[in-house]
Amino acid sequence: FLQEQDEVDPERIGLWGTSNGGAHIAYVAGVDERVKAAVGQVGYGEGWHLFMDLRSETQRRELLDILAADRRVRVLTGRGGGADLITILCNPETRDYFSKVFEERPDFRSVIPWESVEAHMEYRPVDVVHKIAPRALMLIGAEHDEVCRIDGYRKMFEHAGEPRRFVSLPITHYEIYTPEWVEKTAGMALEWYRQHL
Repeated sequence: FLQEQDEVDPERIGLWGTSNGGAHIAYVAGVDERVKAAVGQVGYGEGWHLFMDLRSETQRRELLDILAADRRVRVLTGRGGGADLITILCNPETRDYFSKVFEERPDFRSVIPWESVEAHMEYRPVDVVHKIAPRALMLIGAEHDEVCRIDGYRKMFEHAGEPRRFVSLPITHYEIYTPEWVEKTAGMALEWYRQHL
Protein backbone atom coordinates (compact mmCIF):
# COMPACT_ATOMS: atom_id res chain seq x y z
CA PHE A 1 0.00 0.00 0.00
CA LEU A 2 2.70 2.49 0.98
CA GLN A 3 4.73 1.80 -2.13
CA GLU A 4 1.73 2.70 -4.30
CA GLN A 5 1.26 6.16 -2.77
CA ASP A 6 2.43 9.06 -4.93
CA GLU A 7 4.07 10.86 -1.99
CA VAL A 8 6.11 7.80 -0.94
CA ASP A 9 9.47 6.78 -2.37
CA PRO A 10 9.02 2.97 -2.57
CA GLU A 11 12.76 2.46 -2.07
CA ARG A 12 12.86 4.47 1.17
CA ILE A 13 10.41 2.79 3.55
CA GLY A 14 11.05 3.32 7.27
CA LEU A 15 9.15 1.85 10.20
CA TRP A 16 8.53 3.29 13.66
CA GLY A 17 6.80 1.52 16.55
CA THR A 18 6.32 1.81 20.27
CA SER A 19 5.56 -0.80 22.96
CA ASN A 20 3.87 -3.67 21.11
CA GLY A 21 4.69 -1.84 17.89
CA GLY A 22 8.27 -1.60 19.15
CA ALA A 23 8.42 -5.38 18.87
CA HIS A 24 6.62 -5.49 15.53
CA ILE A 25 9.08 -3.20 13.75
CA ALA A 26 11.92 -5.63 14.41
CA TYR A 27 9.88 -8.57 13.20
CA VAL A 28 8.59 -6.84 10.06
CA ALA A 29 12.02 -5.43 9.15
CA GLY A 30 13.51 -8.88 9.74
CA VAL A 31 11.16 -10.60 7.28
CA ASP A 32 10.54 -7.81 4.72
CA GLU A 33 13.55 -6.33 2.91
CA ARG A 34 11.47 -3.42 1.60
CA VAL A 35 11.99 -1.86 5.05
CA LYS A 36 15.23 0.14 4.82
CA ALA A 37 15.34 1.55 8.37
CA ALA A 38 13.45 0.81 11.57
CA VAL A 39 13.12 2.53 14.94
CA GLY A 40 11.49 0.84 17.92
CA GLN A 41 10.95 2.16 21.39
CA VAL A 42 10.04 0.46 24.68
CA GLY A 43 9.27 -2.85 22.94
CA TYR A 44 10.20 -6.45 23.61
CA GLY A 45 11.98 -9.33 21.90
CA GLU A 46 10.04 -12.30 23.28
CA GLY A 47 6.33 -12.23 24.08
CA TRP A 48 6.66 -14.90 26.75
CA HIS A 49 8.71 -12.50 28.86
CA LEU A 50 6.25 -9.67 28.27
CA PHE A 51 3.57 -11.58 30.17
CA MET A 52 5.51 -13.90 32.47
CA ASP A 53 8.21 -11.57 33.84
CA LEU A 54 5.46 -9.44 35.40
CA ARG A 55 3.98 -12.36 37.34
CA SER A 56 4.79 -14.47 40.37
CA GLU A 57 5.00 -18.24 39.90
CA THR A 58 1.39 -18.59 41.12
CA GLN A 59 0.20 -15.87 38.74
CA ARG A 60 2.04 -17.54 35.85
CA ARG A 61 0.25 -20.83 36.51
CA GLU A 62 -3.09 -18.98 36.75
CA LEU A 63 -2.47 -17.28 33.40
CA LEU A 64 -1.57 -20.57 31.72
CA ASP A 65 -4.73 -22.16 33.17
CA ILE A 66 -6.86 -19.27 31.87
CA LEU A 67 -5.33 -19.61 28.41
CA ALA A 68 -5.90 -23.38 28.36
CA ALA A 69 -9.53 -22.98 29.43
CA ASP A 70 -10.13 -20.25 26.86
CA ARG A 71 -8.56 -22.39 24.13
CA ARG A 72 -11.02 -25.20 24.94
CA VAL A 73 -13.98 -22.80 24.81
CA ARG A 74 -12.80 -21.38 21.48
CA VAL A 75 -12.52 -24.85 19.97
CA LEU A 76 -15.97 -25.89 21.21
CA THR A 77 -17.89 -22.64 20.64
CA GLY A 78 -15.81 -20.50 18.28
CA ARG A 79 -15.76 -17.71 20.86
CA GLY A 80 -13.20 -16.89 23.49
CA GLY A 81 -12.93 -14.39 26.29
CA GLY A 82 -10.56 -11.62 27.17
CA ALA A 83 -9.60 -9.11 29.82
CA ASP A 84 -8.66 -5.46 30.18
CA LEU A 85 -5.09 -4.28 29.74
CA ILE A 86 -4.55 -3.82 33.49
CA THR A 87 -5.42 -7.47 34.11
CA ILE A 88 -3.38 -8.70 31.16
CA LEU A 89 -0.18 -6.83 32.03
CA CYS A 90 -0.78 -6.95 35.83
CA ASN A 91 1.88 -4.56 37.03
CA PRO A 92 1.74 -1.32 39.05
CA GLU A 93 3.07 0.86 36.21
CA THR A 94 0.25 -0.19 33.87
CA ARG A 95 -2.39 -0.06 36.61
CA ASP A 96 -1.42 3.49 37.63
CA TYR A 97 -1.25 4.76 34.07
CA PHE A 98 -4.52 3.28 32.83
CA SER A 99 -6.43 4.01 36.03
CA LYS A 100 -5.85 7.69 35.27
CA VAL A 101 -6.83 7.17 31.62
CA PHE A 102 -10.09 5.48 32.69
CA GLU A 103 -10.85 8.34 35.11
CA GLU A 104 -10.31 10.97 32.41
CA ARG A 105 -12.00 8.94 29.68
CA PRO A 106 -14.70 6.69 31.18
CA ASP A 107 -15.75 5.70 27.64
CA PHE A 108 -12.28 4.24 26.94
CA ARG A 109 -12.34 0.45 26.60
CA SER A 110 -9.46 -1.93 26.09
CA VAL A 111 -10.32 -5.63 26.07
CA ILE A 112 -7.59 -7.96 24.87
CA PRO A 113 -8.68 -11.44 23.73
CA TRP A 114 -6.98 -14.32 25.54
CA GLU A 115 -6.28 -15.75 22.08
CA SER A 116 -4.17 -12.67 21.36
CA VAL A 117 -2.26 -13.10 24.63
CA GLU A 118 -1.57 -16.72 23.72
CA ALA A 119 -0.29 -15.75 20.27
CA HIS A 120 1.90 -13.02 21.74
CA MET A 121 3.48 -15.49 24.14
CA GLU A 122 4.72 -17.44 21.11
CA TYR A 123 5.91 -14.28 19.31
CA ARG A 124 9.70 -13.87 19.10
CA PRO A 125 10.97 -10.89 17.08
CA VAL A 126 14.43 -11.62 18.52
CA ASP A 127 14.59 -14.68 16.25
CA VAL A 128 14.58 -12.59 13.05
CA VAL A 129 16.31 -9.38 14.13
CA HIS A 130 19.64 -10.62 12.72
CA LYS A 131 18.09 -10.59 9.23
CA ILE A 132 17.66 -6.80 9.24
CA ALA A 133 21.34 -5.99 8.53
CA PRO A 134 22.66 -4.38 6.42
CA ARG A 135 19.50 -2.32 6.81
CA ALA A 136 19.36 0.01 9.82
CA LEU A 137 17.85 -0.64 13.27
CA MET A 138 17.61 1.68 16.27
CA LEU A 139 16.14 0.53 19.59
CA ILE A 140 15.18 3.00 22.33
CA GLY A 141 14.64 1.42 25.73
CA ALA A 142 13.57 2.74 29.13
CA GLU A 143 15.80 1.77 32.05
CA HIS A 144 12.93 1.69 34.57
CA ASP A 145 10.41 -0.01 32.29
CA GLU A 146 8.45 -2.67 34.20
CA VAL A 147 6.19 -3.47 31.22
CA CYS A 148 8.63 -4.15 28.37
CA ARG A 149 11.81 -4.62 30.31
CA ILE A 150 14.90 -3.20 28.67
CA ASP A 151 16.69 -6.57 28.80
CA GLY A 152 14.55 -7.74 25.88
CA TYR A 153 15.79 -4.86 23.72
CA ARG A 154 19.37 -5.45 24.85
CA LYS A 155 19.11 -9.06 23.71
CA MET A 156 17.68 -7.96 20.36
CA PHE A 157 20.45 -5.42 19.95
CA GLU A 158 23.08 -8.11 20.62
CA HIS A 159 21.60 -10.25 17.83
CA ALA A 160 21.26 -7.38 15.35
CA GLY A 161 23.89 -6.50 12.78
CA GLU A 162 25.19 -3.10 11.70
CA PRO A 163 24.10 -0.41 11.29
CA ARG A 164 22.44 -0.45 14.68
CA ARG A 165 22.03 1.89 17.64
CA PHE A 166 20.83 1.29 21.19
CA VAL A 167 19.58 4.15 23.36
CA SER A 168 18.81 3.73 27.06
CA LEU A 169 16.67 6.43 28.70
CA PRO A 170 16.34 6.98 32.48
CA ILE A 171 12.52 6.68 32.45
CA THR A 172 9.60 4.25 32.82
CA HIS A 173 7.52 2.68 30.04
CA TYR A 174 4.74 5.26 30.02
CA GLU A 175 6.97 8.31 30.58
CA ILE A 176 8.10 8.00 26.98
CA TYR A 177 4.66 9.33 25.99
CA THR A 178 5.06 12.61 27.88
CA PRO A 179 5.74 15.71 25.76
CA GLU A 180 9.39 16.04 26.86
CA TRP A 181 10.30 12.48 25.88
CA VAL A 182 8.11 12.40 22.77
CA GLU A 183 10.09 15.36 21.45
CA LYS A 184 13.44 13.79 22.30
CA THR A 185 12.69 10.33 20.90
CA ALA A 186 11.04 11.72 17.79
CA GLY A 187 14.20 13.74 17.16
CA MET A 188 16.35 10.62 17.53
CA ALA A 189 14.13 8.69 15.11
CA LEU A 190 14.15 11.47 12.52
CA GLU A 191 17.93 11.73 12.66
CA TRP A 192 18.19 7.93 12.18
CA TYR A 193 15.94 8.13 9.14
CA ARG A 194 17.95 11.03 7.70
CA GLN A 195 21.09 8.91 7.96
CA HIS A 196 19.66 5.66 6.63
CA LEU A 197 16.79 6.36 4.24
